[in-house]
Amino acid sequence: MRLALVPVGNSPGKHDASGAFHPEAKRWVAAGGIVACFDNRAAYPKRARACLEQVRQYRPETLAFFCHGLKSSLQAGFRKQANVGELATACVHAGVERIVLYACEAGKPGGLAQELHRLSGIPVYAHTTSGHTTCNPYVVVYDRDRPLGEYLVKPGSARWRDWVEALRGHGRFAFPFLPVDDVLSL
Repeated sequence: MRLALVPVGNSPGKHDASGAFHPEAKRWVAAGGIVACFDNRAAYPKRARACLEQVRQYRPETLAFFCHGLKSSLQAGFRKQANVGELATACVHAGVERIVLYACEAGKPGGLAQELHRLSGIPVYAHTTSGHTTCNPYVVVYDRDRPLGEYLVKPGSARWRDWVEALRGHGRFAFPFLPVDDVLSL
Protein backbone atom coordinates (compact mmCIF):
# COMPACT_ATOMS: atom_id res chain seq x y z
CA MET A 1 0.00 0.00 0.00
CA ARG A 2 1.13 3.54 -0.76
CA LEU A 3 0.78 6.45 1.63
CA ALA A 4 1.14 9.99 0.29
CA LEU A 5 1.49 12.80 2.82
CA VAL A 6 0.54 16.28 1.60
CA PRO A 7 -0.07 19.72 3.10
CA VAL A 8 -3.75 20.37 3.80
CA GLY A 9 -3.72 23.80 2.12
CA ASN A 10 -1.85 26.16 -0.12
CA SER A 11 1.06 28.23 1.09
CA PRO A 12 0.15 31.94 1.33
CA GLY A 13 -0.19 33.43 -2.13
CA LYS A 14 0.46 30.13 -3.92
CA HIS A 15 -1.46 27.25 -5.46
CA ASP A 16 1.16 24.67 -4.50
CA ALA A 17 -1.07 22.19 -2.66
CA SER A 18 -4.12 22.48 -4.89
CA GLY A 19 -2.16 22.87 -8.12
CA ALA A 20 0.59 20.29 -7.66
CA PHE A 21 0.85 18.35 -4.40
CA HIS A 22 -2.76 17.12 -4.12
CA PRO A 23 -3.37 16.20 -7.78
CA GLU A 24 0.00 14.48 -8.14
CA ALA A 25 -0.42 12.57 -4.86
CA LYS A 26 -3.87 11.37 -5.98
CA ARG A 27 -2.41 10.10 -9.26
CA TRP A 28 0.45 8.40 -7.38
CA VAL A 29 -1.88 6.46 -5.05
CA ALA A 30 -4.23 5.41 -7.88
CA ALA A 31 -2.43 2.04 -7.95
CA GLY A 32 -3.56 1.44 -4.38
CA GLY A 33 -3.08 3.80 -1.52
CA ILE A 34 -4.17 6.70 0.60
CA VAL A 35 -3.56 10.44 0.55
CA ALA A 36 -3.35 11.90 4.05
CA CYS A 37 -2.87 15.54 5.00
CA PHE A 38 -0.81 17.38 7.57
CA ASP A 39 -1.70 20.90 8.66
CA ASN A 40 0.96 23.10 7.07
CA ARG A 41 -0.25 26.04 9.20
CA ALA A 42 0.64 24.19 12.42
CA ALA A 43 4.01 24.35 14.13
CA TYR A 44 6.65 21.98 12.75
CA PRO A 45 6.49 19.52 15.68
CA LYS A 46 2.71 19.15 15.31
CA ARG A 47 3.06 18.54 11.56
CA ALA A 48 5.65 15.85 12.18
CA ARG A 49 3.53 14.15 14.85
CA ALA A 50 0.56 14.02 12.48
CA CYS A 51 2.71 12.41 9.77
CA LEU A 52 4.18 9.88 12.22
CA GLU A 53 0.67 8.92 13.31
CA GLN A 54 -0.31 8.27 9.68
CA VAL A 55 2.77 6.07 9.11
CA ARG A 56 2.01 4.06 12.26
CA GLN A 57 -1.68 3.72 11.41
CA TYR A 58 -1.41 2.75 7.73
CA ARG A 59 1.94 0.89 7.76
CA PRO A 60 2.60 1.58 4.06
CA GLU A 61 4.96 -0.39 1.87
CA THR A 62 5.89 2.90 0.20
CA LEU A 63 5.78 6.31 1.85
CA ALA A 64 5.89 9.52 -0.19
CA PHE A 65 5.89 13.16 0.78
CA PHE A 66 4.46 15.65 -1.72
CA CYS A 67 5.48 18.97 -0.20
CA HIS A 68 8.09 21.70 -0.10
CA GLY A 69 11.59 20.73 0.87
CA LEU A 70 15.01 22.10 1.54
CA LYS A 71 18.31 20.29 1.91
CA SER A 72 17.73 19.66 5.61
CA SER A 73 13.96 19.87 6.09
CA LEU A 74 10.51 19.02 4.81
CA GLN A 75 7.40 21.17 5.01
CA ALA A 76 5.85 18.16 6.77
CA GLY A 77 7.74 19.11 9.94
CA PHE A 78 10.88 17.02 9.70
CA ARG A 79 14.33 18.51 10.11
CA LYS A 80 17.62 16.68 9.73
CA GLN A 81 19.08 17.96 12.98
CA ALA A 82 15.89 17.73 15.05
CA ASN A 83 13.58 14.80 14.36
CA VAL A 84 14.38 12.86 11.18
CA GLY A 85 15.40 9.99 13.48
CA GLU A 86 11.79 9.74 14.68
CA LEU A 87 10.64 9.38 11.07
CA ALA A 88 13.31 6.74 10.40
CA THR A 89 12.25 4.73 13.46
CA ALA A 90 8.55 4.95 12.61
CA CYS A 91 9.23 3.79 9.04
CA VAL A 92 11.32 0.83 10.18
CA HIS A 93 8.69 -0.26 12.72
CA ALA A 94 5.89 0.15 10.15
CA GLY A 95 7.72 -2.01 7.59
CA VAL A 96 8.16 0.75 5.01
CA GLU A 97 10.21 -0.59 2.08
CA ARG A 98 10.90 2.66 0.23
CA ILE A 99 10.53 6.39 0.80
CA VAL A 100 10.02 8.97 -1.96
CA LEU A 101 10.50 12.65 -1.25
CA TYR A 102 8.74 14.60 -3.99
CA ALA A 103 10.19 17.68 -2.31
CA CYS A 104 12.69 20.16 -3.70
CA GLU A 105 16.34 19.86 -2.65
CA ALA A 106 15.79 17.19 0.05
CA GLY A 107 18.10 14.85 -1.89
CA LYS A 108 21.16 17.08 -1.79
CA PRO A 109 24.29 15.32 -0.46
CA GLY A 110 24.51 15.54 3.31
CA GLY A 111 20.85 16.45 3.57
CA LEU A 112 17.64 15.03 4.96
CA ALA A 113 17.23 12.17 2.44
CA GLN A 114 20.73 10.85 3.03
CA GLU A 115 20.30 11.04 6.80
CA LEU A 116 16.90 9.35 6.62
CA HIS A 117 18.46 6.46 4.70
CA ARG A 118 21.45 6.27 7.04
CA LEU A 119 19.21 6.03 10.11
CA SER A 120 16.62 3.65 8.63
CA GLY A 121 18.44 1.57 6.03
CA ILE A 122 15.42 2.13 3.77
CA PRO A 123 15.99 3.29 0.16
CA VAL A 124 15.15 6.98 -0.18
CA TYR A 125 14.48 8.73 -3.51
CA ALA A 126 14.64 12.53 -3.59
CA HIS A 127 15.26 15.59 -5.74
CA THR A 128 18.51 17.55 -5.53
CA THR A 129 17.15 20.75 -7.10
CA SER A 130 14.02 22.86 -7.12
CA GLY A 131 11.47 21.88 -9.73
CA HIS A 132 8.01 20.47 -10.33
CA THR A 133 6.99 18.02 -7.60
CA THR A 134 6.98 14.93 -9.82
CA CYS A 135 8.57 15.99 -13.12
CA ASN A 136 11.89 17.19 -11.70
CA PRO A 137 14.48 14.91 -13.36
CA TYR A 138 17.23 15.48 -10.78
CA VAL A 139 16.38 12.37 -8.75
CA VAL A 140 18.90 10.58 -6.54
CA VAL A 141 18.56 7.37 -4.59
CA TYR A 142 20.21 6.61 -1.28
CA ASP A 143 20.27 2.88 -0.60
CA ARG A 144 22.53 0.04 0.54
CA ASP A 145 24.53 0.14 -2.70
CA ARG A 146 24.55 3.95 -2.96
CA PRO A 147 24.79 5.35 0.60
CA LEU A 148 26.29 8.58 -0.74
CA GLY A 149 23.52 8.95 -3.30
CA GLU A 150 23.49 8.46 -7.03
CA TYR A 151 21.38 9.98 -9.78
CA LEU A 152 18.91 7.53 -11.29
CA VAL A 153 19.95 8.99 -14.64
CA LYS A 154 23.09 11.11 -14.72
CA PRO A 155 22.33 14.68 -15.85
CA GLY A 156 23.60 15.29 -19.38
CA SER A 157 24.08 11.59 -20.11
CA ALA A 158 22.94 9.92 -23.34
CA ARG A 159 19.75 8.78 -21.55
CA TRP A 160 18.91 12.17 -20.04
CA ARG A 161 16.41 13.28 -22.71
CA ASP A 162 14.56 9.95 -22.50
CA TRP A 163 14.45 10.29 -18.70
CA VAL A 164 13.03 13.82 -18.86
CA GLU A 165 10.41 12.61 -21.35
CA ALA A 166 9.52 9.57 -19.19
CA LEU A 167 8.83 11.92 -16.27
CA ARG A 168 6.19 13.72 -18.32
CA GLY A 169 4.18 10.49 -18.39
CA HIS A 170 3.76 7.56 -16.01
CA GLY A 171 7.51 7.40 -15.36
CA ARG A 172 7.18 10.10 -12.72
CA PHE A 173 5.24 7.67 -10.53
CA ALA A 174 6.98 4.45 -11.62
CA PHE A 175 10.65 5.21 -10.96
CA PRO A 176 10.71 4.12 -7.30
CA PHE A 177 9.23 0.74 -8.25
CA LEU A 178 11.08 -0.21 -11.43
CA PRO A 179 14.62 -0.49 -12.75
CA VAL A 180 15.55 2.67 -14.67
CA ASP A 181 15.61 0.75 -17.98
CA ASP A 182 11.98 -0.16 -17.46
CA VAL A 183 11.02 3.41 -16.53
CA LEU A 184 12.66 4.72 -19.71
CA SER A 185 10.62 2.30 -21.81
CA LEU A 186 7.24 3.52 -20.47
